[in-house]
Amino acid sequence: MPALLPGHKTNFDTLCRAVRHFDAVVVDCQHRETGKPIAVVCAVNTDCEYELIPLAMLFDGDPYELLNPPNAEGGYMSDESP
Repeated sequence: MPALLPGHKTNFDTLCRAVRHFDAVVVDCQHRETGKPIAVVCAVNTDCEYELIPLAMLFDGDPYELLNPPNAEGGYMSDESP
């Protein structure tokens, strides 16, 4: 299954619009499964009442240590990649 789903592009486009209009915030939330606090990027909908729309979670650690970026030849790069 690809990591990027159609909903991800929609969320990214929403995030870009929110940032452009200064309607983006970082909110301290609680992860339902783990109970741990987590920083979440939200768009603020002000059409009627204020509504926070969660779009992304921020990393707790160093993302360069947590992620393997995509490899141009396919798959993902890793410390073991040539």
